[in-house]
Amino acid sequence: MSGVERLKACRDLDSAAQDLGSWTSLEAPLKSSLDWVRTRPGPETALESGGLSLTWSALGQSLELLLSLLPRLDRRPELLARHFLWFKLAPAPVMTAYCTPEIEASLTRRPGYEHPLYGVPWAASTALLSCLDRRAVDIEGVLAGRGLEIAWAKDPVDLFYLHVEGCGRLSLPDGGGVNVLFGATNGRGFKSLGEILAEKGCLPPHALSKRHVRGFFERHPDKMFGLMSENRRYVFFRLSDSDPEGAMGKALTPLVSLATDPGLVPLGSVLVFSNPARVSEGRGRVLGIGLAQDAGAAIKGPRLDWYYGTGRAAEDAAQGLKAETPAYLLVAKEALNR
Repeated sequence: MSGVERLKACRDLDSAAQDLGSWTSLEAPLKSSLDWVRTRPGPETALESGGLSLTWSALGQSLELLLSLLPRLDRRPELLARHFLWFKLAPAPVMTAYCTPEIEASLTRRPGYEHPLYGVPWAASTALLSCLDRRAVDIEGVLAGRGLEIAWAKDPVDLFYLHVEGCGRLSLPDGGGVNVLFGATNGRGFKSLGEILAEKGCLPPHALSKRHVRGFFERHPDKMFGLMSENRRYVFFRLSDSDPEGAMGKALTPLVSLATDPGLVPLGSVLVFSNPARVSEGRGRVLGIGLAQDAGAAIKGPRLDWYYGTGRAAEDAAQGLKAETPAYLLVAKEALNR
């Protein structure tokens, strides 16, 4: 992108479109990204793509520079054009959205709460966990009664989607709540429920949303566990008072954090993206600043998954987003000139 194009794009930046009172609100999540990037070996390559060779050190310098510019960015967004190179992601990624699910659960087994969330098995090794696929755990019950149950879910479909996201919040019968974070995985391949049901001829390709999946299982409850077991990936959780975390082990920020394929955009990267949610509301092009702070088994290739937050409202909003969007990787000019 040329300097003139960058300057024009900067005028389209709008922090309010990401529910940020100011670009200075990015300070905490930027520091989280920088802390993680500093754990990487600086001289090693973070990304090699399309003629761009980006080291972890250069990525860290880009984060440091953006942090230093934040206090002036509301008044002078053109600073992003002057100090950063904008590398366009090609092909343009498809943007989807995700959230931290909130599901009904109990910390003890009771009537109506019969579906276990498991903590990480004792002395778990990669080889051990790889043997524990979804069929073995949920249908054959190989972990039942071993004291590994940390909570009990009300709805098995809700629990499945908690596994998909890798973390969530439990809404308890007494009105309280507790977070569950990622503990470990068996490392098996991921397959979405929509994909499974389409392959089996249970749902047509144009009707694979969570709403359609739930409707099918309401009509065919006897097929539920067998079909869900086709996704062999299994997640083990831990209870926590901490906020939901991404692949960095850092808290996620609604409407800022992005899940990406590290082969496309390395964790810790700063992105500018066209906000398709605002475009769809008829407000014209609005650009946002996103931070690559998460990854996922289902996030592969040219795709950005935008974090919407926690709860049912976030889940409802996230389901409606799927659009190709222009996006740019920002790299400090001085980081590449050294």
